[in-house]
Amino acid sequence: MKQDRAATRKAAVKRAAALCVPALALAGLALADLWICPFRAVTGVPCPCCGITRAWQALLQGHVGQAFGLHPLFWALPPVVVWLVVRSARPGAKPLRPWAAAALYGFLAVFFAVWLLRTFVWHVAA
Repeated sequence: MKQDRAATRKAAVKRAAALCVPALALAGLALADLWICPFRAVTGVPCPCCGITRAWQALLQGHVGQAFGLHPLFWALPPVVVWLVVRSARPGAKPLRPWAAAALYGFLAVFFAVWLLRTFVWHVAA
């Protein structure tokens, strides 16, 4: 029984690492200003996440207003991503409960609406 738990825990750590390593690599590229948004490179239109990295950089330098100007939802994305990574790394992860799925879809809808407003109404060039 203990060996099963250890193997299950080891598999969960491997899954979490498999999800986190690429994300950390992309974050490193973005923070080093080596990242080019593929969506924007192809379409010429900022993607829904354009401005988030610069918003975090501004916040870490103490420029709160500038951070929210770069992307008003920059603060909301990391907790959602962490929640999804942790949840999916658990062994035997079950489908989302209805309230959790509704919350996730609501967040995505707000994120998409903010992108539409920033891109096509306010013409923010992130």
